Amino acid sequence: MIRAWLFLLWALFSAKIYSQNISIVQVNAEWNSRNSITLNHIKGAKVSFGYLEEQPESLRKQIKAVPTILVFKNGELVHYWKADLSFKLRVKEEEIQEYINSIQ
Repeated sequence: MIRAWLFLLWALFSAKIYSQNISIVQVNAEWNSRNSITLNHIKGAKVSFGYLEEQPESLRKQIKAVPTILVFKNGELVHYWKADLSFKLRVKEEEIQEYINSIQ
């Protein structure tokens, strides 16, 4: 529980400090970790990851599908991708990079 609160506080703190930057947060469930996508080559955005099980209940209730990728600009949610019924994201890292490039 403490780890979940620390992640949330870190995410909020980072969003404020880097408010001029773009942040990407990927949220997935531990049981579905094999369907996380690699975001190692994303440029121009701060990338983070969190397991749904480690998040506060208020956040867990808002995530309807895993994995989900959230994009924040200036601390505001501007875009997201979520898994389909197969629990897989149908987006490639290149498409996410194109979106990041378009909002910089």
